[in-house]
Amino acid sequence: MTRHAAALGCLVVSALILLAPGRASAYLMDANDAKVITPGTLEFELQPVGFLTILSDGEDYLVMPSIMGYVGLTEDADFIFLTRGFYYLDDEFYPEQPRYRTYEAQMGFRLLVLRGAYSSDCTDGPAIVIQPQIMVPNLEAPTETPGFSLAVLLAQQWEEWGTFYANAWWNRTSTQNWATFLAVAMEGPPEWDLRPLVEVTYYYEEDYYAPGEDFHMLSGTAGTYIDIGSDFTWELGARLGGWENYAELEVRISMWMDAPMH
Repeated sequence: MTRHAAALGCLVVSALILLAPGRASAYLMDANDAKVITPGTLEFELQPVGFLTILSDGEDYLVMPSIMGYVGLTEDADFIFLTRGFYYLDDEFYPEQPRYRTYEAQMGFRLLVLRGAYSSDCTDGPAIVIQPQIMVPNLEAPTETPGFSLAVLLAQQWEEWGTFYANAWWNRTSTQNWATFLAVAMEGPPEWDLRPLVEVTYYYEEDYYAPGEDFHMLSGTAGTYIDIGSDFTWELGARLGGWENYAELEVRISMWMDAPMH
């Protein structure tokens, strides 16, 4: 069996696992929600395994796992943490790099500053959240210096048209580079059992390769949320990104779970 076949096999198995009963919903966007969860509640956004291929170089990775967790603190604040693991499938390209490492490890808070139709059942208009967080060192990372980020999250929901999301992030990475992340997304109406989602993102990081050599990435994501009953939702989606001579494709299978902490 080839590495590509093994990777696709893992994706199929993971999809079957996600169909097991339980209270769950799903996530697909790179943008974050402009809302906070109920106090005393623990939520997880989980992708057991995904697949990432660098089309321009021929590198292949399993994304395993991608985890984002939330802990409800008050009506206007929650705690958030995130990490993504990458398993390198090919030895011949960069044999010196670790087989497994994590990226994007971070923790912080979401602070609701404006209630809206998306964050409250009884309020109209947009919802706005401020999200400060620390970017903590990753497993097998080239540096152990922490970074930080500040994000502004916006969401507007219409029953007839769906939900619009917008994010703006300003980061100081663990490699001490300045970076910016921008995202806009549109999701189908909340009453639909099958809700399509499209997202466009842009990422910029200065001095990524070397001083004066910056990194740019423009990505598009398409996928769908599928409601299975009233308390289970899962999704499939794919993201295609690139800039000039670089391109990558990522396949995503994800789920979201929540539970009271008492």
